[in-house]
Amino acid sequence: MCARQKFSVERGLRSSILGHNVASDRESWITGPVISAFRARDDDVQTTKSLLMTHVFSGSLLIGGCLFLASAPAFAQETVSTAPILIPQQTDQAGGAEDDDEKERREEEVVVTGFRAAIEDAIANKRNADTIIESISAEDIGRLPDVSIAEAIGRLPGIATQRTNGQASAINIRGLTQNLNLATLNGREQVSFNGDRSIEFETYPSELISGADIYKSPKASLIEGGIGGTIELKTIRPLNREGHTFNFNVRGSYNDRAGQIFDADPLGYRVSGSYIGELVDERVGLVLGYARLVQPDVSVRFVGFDFAGASQDFNGDGVNDNPSFGFEVEEQGGTDVRDTINGTLQFRVTERLDISIDAFASRFESPSFGRGIRVIGTQEVNGGNTTVANPVVLGQALVGGLFTRNVPAPTLPGGGFGLTFQNINDNQDDLDRNLTVGTNVKWTGDRLELRGDFTFSIGDSFFANEVSNILPIVSLTGGVPGISNNLPNTPVIASNQQVFIQLDGANLPTINFTDDFTDFSVQRLSNFGLFPFDNEERLFAFSGDGKYQLGGFFDSIEVGFRYSDRRAEQFRVSAQFGFGNDAGFFQFAGQPFTPIALNDSNSSVECFSGKFADNGFPCFLVIEDPVALAVANGVSVTLDQSAGFTRSDSFTVDERVIAGYIQANIDSQLFGLPLTGNIGVRIINTDQQSINQLTLENNPAADQVGINFTNFLPSLNLILALTDNDQLRFGASRALSRPTIFGLGGNVNVSVVPINTGGVPGFGLAGGGGNPGLQPFLANQGDISYEHYFEDGGIFTVAFFFKNLQSFITNVNNTAFDFEAAGLLPLVEQDPNFPQVQSFIGTFGGSDNAEGGRIWGFETAITKQFNFLPGFWKNFGVTASYAFTQSSVTFDAGNSGVTITAPLPGLSTHVINPTLYYEQGGFSNRISATYRSLFVSPQVGLNQQLPGTDEELTLSYQASYQFSDKGPLKGLTLLFQANNITDEPVATFFDSDVGNQTGTVQFFGRQFFFGASYTF
Repeated sequence: MCARQKFSVERGLRSSILGHNVASDRESWITGPVISAFRARDDDVQTTKSLLMTHVFSGSLLIGGCLFLASAPAFAQETVSTAPILIPQQTDQAGGAEDDDEKERREEEVVVTGFRAAIEDAIANKRNADTIIESISAEDIGRLPDVSIAEAIGRLPGIATQRTNGQASAINIRGLTQNLNLATLNGREQVSFNGDRSIEFETYPSELISGADIYKSPKASLIEGGIGGTIELKTIRPLNREGHTFNFNVRGSYNDRAGQIFDADPLGYRVSGSYIGELVDERVGLVLGYARLVQPDVSVRFVGFDFAGASQDFNGDGVNDNPSFGFEVEEQGGTDVRDTINGTLQFRVTERLDISIDAFASRFESPSFGRGIRVIGTQEVNGGNTTVANPVVLGQALVGGLFTRNVPAPTLPGGGFGLTFQNINDNQDDLDRNLTVGTNVKWTGDRLELRGDFTFSIGDSFFANEVSNILPIVSLTGGVPGISNNLPNTPVIASNQQVFIQLDGANLPTINFTDDFTDFSVQRLSNFGLFPFDNEERLFAFSGDGKYQLGGFFDSIEVGFRYSDRRAEQFRVSAQFGFGNDAGFFQFAGQPFTPIALNDSNSSVECFSGKFADNGFPCFLVIEDPVALAVANGVSVTLDQSAGFTRSDSFTVDERVIAGYIQANIDSQLFGLPLTGNIGVRIINTDQQSINQLTLENNPAADQVGINFTNFLPSLNLILALTDNDQLRFGASRALSRPTIFGLGGNVNVSVVPINTGGVPGFGLAGGGGNPGLQPFLANQGDISYEHYFEDGGIFTVAFFFKNLQSFITNVNNTAFDFEAAGLLPLVEQDPNFPQVQSFIGTFGGSDNAEGGRIWGFETAITKQFNFLPGFWKNFGVTASYAFTQSSVTFDAGNSGVTITAPLPGLSTHVINPTLYYEQGGFSNRISATYRSLFVSPQVGLNQQLPGTDEELTLSYQASYQFSDKGPLKGLTLLFQANNITDEPVATFFDSDVGNQTGTVQFFGRQFFFGASYTF
């Protein structure tokens, strides 16, 4: 074994691609990052969730009391904290900025700041809303900023987050995933990077967001698109403040798992700065903000692949059992770098005319790697060249045993390829950029108000996946050719390789390899591939709204329209070389080359450690640069579209939407009680078209295909004031969520096929892939909510909701698909057999509208300051929520084609979000927990299956100390934050009972921040 080498060569996937004859100039704007070789070890100790939930708050009380005593000498009497870190007050969206009356109301109030002020502001927003909403104020985000706005939103009632790379990135509202929710910035729709319509919340730093409202019941004047809800992010309006405010903050970060990984830097940092001010007295205002994030992105994981169908009886009980396709043990890592700029220029032209211009730009780069060992072919056990000894079966699944590869080469064509062990070196590079520019014009008359809004949003995402495998080659010639490979001299893989594995549910399995994966004498680079793609999306929209005060039962009426034009493009290329593909098959994918010998000059030895090593995770080889190594050995790397999938996955989707609405706002009485709310309808016409590059090659005259449809979305919201402190809310509506971009455009294909109907031969239609004829998700829904507002501050709420999904988009094998209604006939009209097609009803495998389902549940929340307690105890408070959600939908389970009825993917039955806080003088202390029960969540292996994700409990702690306004350190705040305190893993499984078919078990590490903020 060679000594470990610390690589510092500046390289990356994009620089590798650009340096090796790329057949496209789409990536010419990209520069090369540094991707280092990492070495991981783990030293985590798991504490039971129940014990943590029992003691977390008592521990917070002790910490808060001790820190209060430490800060008491500095404050002889209680003071209030000053402005939040960056943007100090609640604001409204561009289409609804805070008006002068609202500003005067705020100025008349007694100012309370700190976390309590944020809570009170959010409660006021909820109380005054004309729909059912949840709200976050500027103080809540700005005082102790989360890494992204998603983390702050995820603590609200009925909301849960899904963690990607250890960070909250996707938001579920009432059990519905991000694809069924809509997110806007200042009331404006945003482009996405990832092919679905959800925004990447990690690109929106919490430092630059002043507030967020989550609409759980829609109204006609809201942009359509969120069955689960609409998340409205907001930035500040400068003329809502007086004078000039500057803010700067800096904090360092530390990830304890990155600190255990060789050649990784555990340190990171966050910096931000902002200016808010009036340039001309109450006439011109300006906001400028910048935020930068640099942090390690690391994890160590076990990934179990899907389980194949029942093949044979392994335990002798007379029932065939299911083996898996294999597994991999892997360490992942990299560095996230985010730069974000936002700005607002506001003109108060006259007392009646207000113009705002907004810009928001973000760049998020995340180069990463995945390295370790992959085992493929366990599903072929006892098939002639792979055997298992001492099999362990649980729930008809083969979850353990000693697997052995018994032959030095694959079987002849038609047979299996046997157990294969791969030393994997995968690198990924992801760069997301977006820019949104908007202009809002508002004119206010005595009874008439007019608004106009213009939006232009553009984003692109470059993602490159570099895959390379090292195989144990004992001979470069003499192997038996495999399927689709009649070359006589194929390499020979070592025989008698063995691995023992015992799965342990949602915990790390026990593994024991008998082979040395660091033996340079047999380990060779055997294949590699580059699979980059570029997504570009742009959105142009403008809207006009009018509101007229009527008086009477309908206090006012609103009418408006909105036009949007969206185009999304994906472009793919690839280059693949070598012997042995991902499954270890003996066939050449691209140009063949001789497996390349490895030594300590081009690779190094790395090892798992800690608990992972204790469970048998082995040492392995890391190649510094697989592409450069191949090029140095005579391989010419050219990215092109010779592979068919690159052309079918290169597509364009165009979508044009025209919407209009009318909404009457209610202000009356019912049984002598104040009644407010709104009733309205939104009418939406959608034209969606798509075409891919492969279709154009087969038929250069082909036009885009798709459909045009119209939806009517009525809505009703009523608020009955039972007392001065009690409200009853009711909502009824019809809502929609649009299909994903990939669902509309990815890999659409249609062909004329021979059929035999009733003994009569003829022709029919068959197809698959994306479906430009998809209709939206549709739901009829109802909400009822009771709210009690405490006299001395705080709120108690309980809400019930029901959603009846009329249409649910899923992957299906539809044998009665209407190709004409879906607009797909132009793809095959040039086929010579098309005139003989007997019916336009045929078979389509892929995205389609299926049966709906039901979602129902309730949620309750309380926020209360303990001001009824004596002494320092009155400075404690709690905000906590619980949500219970049930669902039932019918869809196909992955590629199996089996129709099942199951909970909605992404839905947790139980979600709990408690926070205990303490504030005294300039000191603030919070400890928060987020818990969600297990949920169904698709995980892609070799054969997509329907797995679940285990329950999660994550803990975070936040503290700050603001110096007195009367001292020399006025405006300075010290900050500390700890996230994922218990290093909670993400664990998935492939069966309904945790404990049998393990999916992924992944650890991300704990993250700590310490820094300061200065405002003047």
